[in-house]
Amino acid sequence: STNEIIAEENFSVFPNPATDQINVNFTSTENVTVELMDLTGKLIDSQVAGVGSNQVAFNASELNAGLYLVAVRTAEGVSTRKVLVK
Repeated sequence: STNEIIAEENFSVFPNPATDQINVNFTSTENVTVELMDLTGKLIDSQVAGVGSNQVAFNASELNAGLYLVAVRTAEGVSTRKVLVK
């Protein structure tokens, strides 16, 4: 379906690699759900940003080192990025 992927420039994940915190910025001004998952797809944390909010942050200090996925879900669809935690 065409709604499965939103434009890549609609959100950013930083710093990458992360050590203490993973920040996710997005351009959507509607309700946005941001999920942090391991590479098997297991949900580690999820946050909902309300109307008018354009950033969420995850605590990375207690995560094991490795690759993780950040998924941003909006009314337009879903997009995923990889982030490395050191």
